Amino acid sequence: MKMFKFTLIVLGLLFAFNSNAQNSPQSLNGAYSSKYNVFVGVGTANYYGDLMKKSGFSQSSYSFSAGMSYSFTSKLAAKLNIGMQKIQGSDSKPGGAHPDRNLNFKSNVYDFSISGEYTILNLDKFMLSPYVSVGVGVMLFNPYTEDASGKRQFLAQLGTEGQGIAGYPAMYNNAALEFPLGIGVKYPINETLTLALDFNYRITRTDYLDDVSNNRYPDKALLDARNPETAKYTWRGNEVGGPAYPKNLLLPRGNPDDNDSFFTTQLKLIFKL
Repeated sequence: MKMFKFTLIVLGLLFAFNSNAQNSPQSLNGAYSSKYNVFVGVGTANYYGDLMKKSGFSQSSYSFSAGMSYSFTSKLAAKLNIGMQKIQGSDSKPGGAHPDRNLNFKSNVYDFSISGEYTILNLDKFMLSPYVSVGVGVMLFNPYTEDASGKRQFLAQLGTEGQGIAGYPAMYNNAALEFPLGIGVKYPINETLTLALDFNYRITRTDYLDDVSNNRYPDKALLDARNPETAKYTWRGNEVGGPAYPKNLLLPRGNPDDNDSFFTTQLKLIFKL
């Protein structure tokens, strides 16, 4: 809730910053006055959470985006963004947090957001300009892993942390709020086409992008009583020479005090309508 209030405040400040500026944007030669733009983007996506030691580019995947914006002035715009990206994390790959735990996941993430965007320099006068953006949105995700035969196992349904069993957390939601924070740089190719390099970090309101959150392991007997397959994906250390299941259930599995996040790095083409 604090982050939501902060986002609203920043959006309000962005809109107020240029409240006295002219109402329509100008093109490079000052003659173009369209307020509407559409854009497409392609690039990489990276996750940060309980399966990563630190945020970085060591386990990248792909991302795509599309959307449109409405310009209030030549510098200030409201932007609607639709994104699709794959995120992934693995204990056993570079950057992984606990190789002996040997967990991994992948997930397609679909997100829808609205942002306020401020272009710092006037592109009528400068050929490059940095920009910043802040917004709020919703994301849909569904983490999965693969069994020994390569078949996908969707982790939320398995309840790998005992979700749904008395005394354990409730089943988690596959939808969550996100708060995109963006920076980038724009280069106008001509009056109707602009190229942008965009970095967008998503603060999320979930700790289950990777299906890992709780700071202990559930009782294996309870997991087996409900579904004998679940414990195989709660702990996978046995696949790399470890025990069949942790004897000490108080070993940390995750960190419930730190939500997951992800970021995208994209090249975007922006078209003035």
